[in-house]
Amino acid sequence: MGNDVVVRGSVRARFEVTLTLDGQPFDLTGATVVFLYRKPGGAGGSWAAAVADPAAGTARFVTPDAATLDSVGRWELQPRVATAAGEVLYGQAVTFLVAESLE
Repeated sequence: MGNDVVVRGSVRARFEVTLTLDGQPFDLTGATVVFLYRKPGGAGGSWAAAVADPAAGTARFVTPDAATLDSVGRWELQPRVATAAGEVLYGQAVTFLVAESLE
């Protein structure tokens, strides 16, 4: 995903995935990608991801403000793809840690 540990309140933290199917990049041309997330306390939601390179199957999300990563602890993140053909597919869920700053 690009980040295993990020600091609570980080702005411009980057989460990026390369989606594959049978070992090959999954073509995201015309697709919509969101990252589903679950915070440490169980609350969930989604972030709209940008398709960075459709042919390479790459999508990314960059945190826009300090409120995005607001809870310390282990988060879960899973890509959800809606293809141009109307299929809905899910990528592998991963975890990352949001930690307090040392300041």
